[in-house]
This record gives sequence, structure tokens and C-alpha cells, in this order.
Amino acid sequence: AVVSTQSTGAINRVCYDTMTGDSTRWITCLQPGIDFRGATLVSSTSFTSHWECLIWCLNTANCRAFTYTASSKTCDLKEREDGNGRAEHSDAISLNLGCMYHDS
Repeated sequence: AVVSTQSTGAINRVCYDTMTGDSTRWITCLQPGIDFRGATLVSSTSFTSHWECLIWCLNTANCRAFTYTASSKTCDLKEREDGNGRAEHSDAISLNLGCMYHDS
């Protein structure tokens, strides 16, 4: 299935801004150089940024986290926060959705 990140992204951005009052909070939750291993819900190689990966995760039922790998343009949505564990990976960037909704 083809996912239109442009149309769904705008809707989620408005919902997220309204819900939290802080549209930039997701930036502080990014974990550069970290790969959440396993617990992959679905994966796609059609993404050009971690922002698009976040939007897809927000639009996907049961998505709890994601790992985006820039070199392969791969977005791996995770069914568990932190997947099955963390590993260092210089080309990966991960985000746990729980971080976005809780005070650090």
C-alpha cells in the first residue's frame, strides 16, 4: 500500500500541536546513532527523512517507536517502545513515542 505522508502529515501536525502545545517536542525525543532492534511492525524503504517516518508511525495502529536509517531510506515501525533493545548504529535515528507524551 502506498502511504501519502504529505496529506496525513499536516493533519497529525495540527493534532499533535493541539494535544501538547509544543510542536517541537519530538525533536528532543530523537535518539541519533541508536537502532531499536526487532519488534518490527512494518518496514518501508520509501522515506526520505525521520520526520516522514514519525508521521507514518503516528498514522499506524500499534506503532510505539521507529528507527529511520538514512543510507537505505528505511523506516522500521516498532510495536514496542525501544523495540527488543537498543544498538549503536551511526546511520540510524530512533524515537520512542512515549517520550513525546511524558515529561523528561
